[in-house]
Amino acid sequence: MSGTRDLIAVREALQDALYSPDPQAPDEGAWDRSGPEPRWRQAHPALLRGAIGGWKGCSAQMKIHLQDVRNGGPIPGSGTGKILRAQAEALLWEFRHAARRCPRPLYRGSHRDPGGVEAWSSRRKVAEAWARKGRGKVFRLPRGALGLRTLDYVPSLPEENEWLVLDAAGWEVLEDGAASRVIRSAG
Repeated sequence: MSGTRDLIAVREALQDALYSPDPQAPDEGAWDRSGPEPRWRQAHPALLRGAIGGWKGCSAQMKIHLQDVRNGGPIPGSGTGKILRAQAEALLWEFRHAARRCPRPLYRGSHRDPGGVEAWSSRRKVAEAWARKGRGKVFRLPRGALGLRTLDYVPSLPEENEWLVLDAAGWEVLEDGAASRVIRSAG
């Protein structure tokens, strides 16, 4: 078990070496062409707004870039890909350095088990509706799970009860989203 923790710590240290907030980066963003490959530079809060705002529009694209960062994948060749990669790096940095504990349980309705970065709601009814729509299940995270509240980063998003959680541990599956009987747990 210690070996796994050591590997995770090394991986996170390498990711921090690749990205840390640049206090000199412009809010509107600019290309840094000083190296062999152009790199997108932008203020950390702006990168987070882009990542979370983009998450709301198309989470699949951001999930790919998050996974590539976590696996040490190559930098994309396109300009849009480089910008998305910078946003993914900023989001993962934020999870490691600024995630906070949720004050109440979080819920997610889906046909897939939680994994990677996922959106969770503090409103069970929202998760139940998504579970019905996708013929899935309702998952519950206990109070105190670590996450990022979307409202803290993108104030214009009305879903103040939504949180992004990375690698949720300790989730439970609630039977049909209606009963509180736990039918399976992960953690």
